[in-house]
Amino acid sequence: MDPKLAKLGSSLPVPVVQQLAKEKLARVPPRYVRPDQHQQRILSTLNFSFPQIPVIDMYPSDSSHTLIEEKNKFRQKEGDIEGYGRAFVVFEEQKLDWADLFYVLTSPTYLTKLHLIPQLLPTFRDAIEIYASELKILAMKILKLMAKALDMKAEEMETLFAEGMQSMRMNYYPPCPQPELITGLYPHSDTVRLTILLRQ
Repeated sequence: MDPKLAKLGSSLPVPVVQQLAKEKLARVPPRYVRPDQHQQRILSTLNFSFPQIPVIDMYPSDSSHTLIEEKNKFRQKEGDIEGYGRAFVVFEEQKLDWADLFYVLTSPTYLTKLHLIPQLLPTFRDAIEIYASELKILAMKILKLMAKALDMKAEEMETLFAEGMQSMRMNYYPPCPQPELITGLYPHSDTVRLTILLRQ
């Protein structure tokens, strides 16, 4: 395997937000505050406070600690963005999103990192593999419709993308003590041909 093909980028190591959330902070650390956000400017002009929504932790504290330890087994390795952690942190003073991610390359399978998908719990691993397979089918249907709209032959689009790389990113947004000051995911553009977004 060509290591250049498998390298999708890198990110500086930073604390996972889930761990910060477990510390029951009263205030958001400055690195996560986004005063430049349009949302924040609007909120600052309104004369009301946010209702306090109770957060119910369904896990005992020792279970939460165990879950974080389990996730840490899949932490991103230095110089790689695949795994559990944060993507695209490139300098120490960079503002951070209030989110953690799990990012994996799902296709082609020969580029799969051995410390990631093969080591996941079987039910989770199977779910990822089935979901990725169905997404590939959906993506090809969308691309063929795009080909039709562009007056291309569907086969031409299939030739261009059938053997392309496919990845999956799962974002987790832990409870935040000051949600009006942060963003879960900063506005951005994806540098891929097609993004299929599932929001829950």
